Amino acid sequence: MGCDFCVNAWPVYSRLTELAKDFERHALLLRCPQCGTLYEIFPEERGVPQAITEDEARQRFPGAT
Repeated sequence: MGCDFCVNAWPVYSRLTELAKDFERHALLLRCPQCGTLYEIFPEERGVPQAITEDEARQRFPGAT
């Protein structure tokens, strides 16, 4: 589920790279710059998010690179 860098990034996730925003769902797609793990986060939630696959990221954030 990621490396020490991204696992230790919570709850301050500014160390991760923001790839996309979904304003309707209030969601962000983030990638760890060290290991490439993708995360979908909801800033108003305080829990540690689950990693998502590239296929899930494409479905949830269409048009993101």
